[in-house]
Amino acid sequence: MTSFPHAANPHRTDPHATNVEMVDVVGLERLRQSPMLRLLLVAVSAAVGGVLVSVAGFMIGFGLVFGLSMAAVVWRYPPTAGYIMIGLAPTIVGFERGQVLPVLRPNEALLFFLVGVLLLRWGVHSRRIPTRIWSLDIAMVAMVLTGFLLPLLVQVARNRPLLVDDVLYAAVFIRLLLLYLLFRSTIRTTRQVKIALGVSLVVASLMGILGTAGALNVAGLGQRLSETFAPGTNFQYSQGRGMGLIGNPIGYGVYEAIHACIAIALLLYKQRPRKWLVLAALCCTVGLFGSAQFGPLLAFVVGITSLAIVTKNVQVVLRWAVPMLLVASVVIIPLFGQRLDRFEGVSLPSERRDEIQQEVTPSEQGRELYFADPGSSWDVRLYNLQELFLPEFKTSAHWVWGVTPQARVFAPPTGKEYAWIESGILWLFWTGGIPLVAAWHGFLLTALTISYRLVRRTNELAAAVGAAAFSSIMAVGLAQAFDPHVTLRGTVDIFYPLLAITVAGWVGYRTRSTETQTHD
Repeated sequence: MTSFPHAANPHRTDPHATNVEMVDVVGLERLRQSPMLRLLLVAVSAAVGGVLVSVAGFMIGFGLVFGLSMAAVVWRYPPTAGYIMIGLAPTIVGFERGQVLPVLRPNEALLFFLVGVLLLRWGVHSRRIPTRIWSLDIAMVAMVLTGFLLPLLVQVARNRPLLVDDVLYAAVFIRLLLLYLLFRSTIRTTRQVKIALGVSLVVASLMGILGTAGALNVAGLGQRLSETFAPGTNFQYSQGRGMGLIGNPIGYGVYEAIHACIAIALLLYKQRPRKWLVLAALCCTVGLFGSAQFGPLLAFVVGITSLAIVTKNVQVVLRWAVPMLLVASVVIIPLFGQRLDRFEGVSLPSERRDEIQQEVTPSEQGRELYFADPGSSWDVRLYNLQELFLPEFKTSAHWVWGVTPQARVFAPPTGKEYAWIESGILWLFWTGGIPLVAAWHGFLLTALTISYRLVRRTNELAAAVGAAAFSSIMAVGLAQAFDPHVTLRGTVDIFYPLLAITVAGWVGYRTRSTETQTHD
């Protein structure tokens, strides 16, 4: 079995503990095992819950009771925080800000809550950093500094007012760091890695089925999901785009692609249970095609090809991939047929596009293109980039230091209130300039190096995690060329946790190697 850090003996004695500390530990352990204490805790919890429900209302009271229960579980067993985050966040990330909570999305509130509980526990129990800092940790911090702190400092240096939206857009990088550190500090042993990946695969499989059924509008499911998870957005299930509960078909597609790569990587290294892994790989592949997005599909092709190459199992990967693609073709044909009908040059002929460009003023061309066919997204994308974003880069300083933390502009010519940058690379330049572009690619290169070495130096679960991470990094690296997957919901909910788990696997391998050399 693969040994991740501290897996050998989770109950081992701390050599730095004093006799008084050991007595306190024994006393606390006896107290925790007391039936009377458990009964008292249940009674107090029931009483507090009843008061909260009666005073604050059912939903608020239920939320508070649920939060307190979750905090107690995480306090008792910190890895639970990782299980909750990787399983629950993708199901609530589709709610917009203000739809459930003011300012924050529910998944952001969940992350801050879990991190707060872990920090409080750390302050009470140890106040020591138990993990060694590795190269990927440094690369992650560098990306956060160039994406959060640097853009805000540039705004101040340019004598521009710092708006609330500036801070909120930049603070997304802080959320990414907290998400990474949550898994980096809690998921360490072989059992914990298996549970975390298992929970994530189960959720992704269910989302694959749900998203595809929504895209096909089975029993009106697509319409109901659009009303809940995509109100007021340009993405609708009725357009044949699967989104699960994520609310964004592009992030959803990459989310499913990464999970398909994880399932296939685990199968390559003979992890169990194999039947469930095969089912997960199939469901996630169907979900990927159910998104009906070309960017995630290309990313999946690159990811699965990278997986075959890095594991030197091209024939085996093809043996798994071809049957799954044949099954997924049942979904591919109707959904991609709808998407191709809306693709540039089909629903919006080039003659009509030329007429708009010749007869309509430049300030109104985007609106006309949009209303000529809202489904022809490539026309609008190209117009937005050429007319709304690229002109801002006439100043060389904007290439070097970025334009603004906000990845959107006010754009009434497009027929919408705002237009967002739909080019991931240009988004990096827009947000943080050359420093952020360099930090992102340095982060990817560091992660690739760690995952590649992990695949090459062991043949166990850690190697499977390394192979899954390697293929996922390649997939996200390609997807970033089309959309800003650095912070895109769906993608980040599995990408950064997977990289944190990969670092834990590398640390565990190095720990085993050191112990073996010592015994020899």
